[in-house]
Amino acid sequence: LWEIQSLAPGGPVYVLTVKNRVLTIGRDLDRDIRLPQFDTNNASRQHASLMLTPSNKLLLEDTSMCGSFIGSSKIHDDSATVSTGSKVKFGQSEYIAVFVGGGTSA
Repeated sequence: LWEIQSLAPGGPVYVLTVKNRVLTIGRDLDRDIRLPQFDTNNASRQHASLMLTPSNKLLLEDTSMCGSFIGSSKIHDDSATVSTGSKVKFGQSEYIAVFVGGGTSA
């Protein structure tokens, strides 16, 4: 079980579980994590996805023109593993990824 916690005061918390393995991220209305519509220079409509692997690792897959960040490392048109406690950034929106239990994690 992973939580993706917004760093904005009072921001939402998103959960990835064995049954809910993918969170889609972007400005489109059908995204699970909706990025602000005004962030057109930094965030794509279909920006990225966070996926839970069978071994309970969290994988960020970026499909945007602008890239995503894990800490200060830019991930662009690629994928990378997210460690617990890592800050992830999509456009101007920042989150922290936290492994909260239910198996092993990297």
